[in-house]
Amino acid sequence: FFTHLIMSTKTVSRTKPNTNNANPNHSYERLVKAVGLMVTGFIAYRLIKNLNEPQSSISSKHKHGKIKIISRQESIPGREWRLYYVNPKHFVTGNRMFPPFPSHLQLALFGMDCFWGIEKLAVKLSGIYSTNVGYADGYTHNPTYQELKSDKTGHNEVIRIIFDPKIISYSQLLIFFFENHDMTLSMDDHQDTYHRSAIYCYNKQQKEIANKCLNEFRYLCKNNQRLKNETIYTEIKNVPRKFYYAEDFHQCYIYKNMHKNPDKLDECTALGIGIKFSEEFINELNTMERNVNEE
Repeated sequence: FFTHLIMSTKTVSRTKPNTNNANPNHSYERLVKAVGLMVTGFIAYRLIKNLNEPQSSISSKHKHGKIKIISRQESIPGREWRLYYVNPKHFVTGNRMFPPFPSHLQLALFGMDCFWGIEKLAVKLSGIYSTNVGYADGYTHNPTYQELKSDKTGHNEVIRIIFDPKIISYSQLLIFFFENHDMTLSMDDHQDTYHRSAIYCYNKQQKEIANKCLNEFRYLCKNNQRLKNETIYTEIKNVPRKFYYAEDFHQCYIYKNMHKNPDKLDECTALGIGIKFSEEFINELNTMERNVNEE
């Protein structure tokens, strides 16, 4: 194509002007048109080439490994004290936000994507004493939300749930975890490191139950035509040494702001991937929890 255009241009430049026509600019106009065709052709060629080339974006669910959690040496050091105030009273339940909590209560800690939408659902569960959203599993001491978003803290957005095990079991919270967020999304899909899917266990009993639940969930996905090729990125880890409260405006954010822009807040709604545990498995899980708690 380009060879043809170049040859046409050369031909035009060698063409003798028609002396019968009183238009000395005729050859020049033809040359300009030919050059214009060359430029247009080049632009079209580049567009077609770009369409055929693999895209450099890392948002595709099939391109993983681009985004990594920062190392301790590269992380922001942070500070000794929290920079902001957090109301000691829960906005919805009215209960304590800070320890010590009543002795009969237990804790669960999850990373489930954006903590706004997750907390909105968690607060509605029966047996919930309080919820805290915050940052954990990283390096920076007392990080701010802006530092978290810089991806230089190593932390994850998490929700800590303080619950009454006589009303709601840890197994039920795990079912809530698996059915209310998309754990097939990698850090590359999120394009950040602070929306990781994770279960942070406070003891070996929680870890045993969490592993059983995760194995069953992976089995269900592998036997689902739509999800059989997906990777489940959920991690099961020991609870981090430190939990850092997010800024006060993050605590129960949707409940504080639902009157302002409800359509915008709907985007924060937690969504699962459509996998549900069977009643048989749930009963088995509850039995296992009772057994491990008695050991």
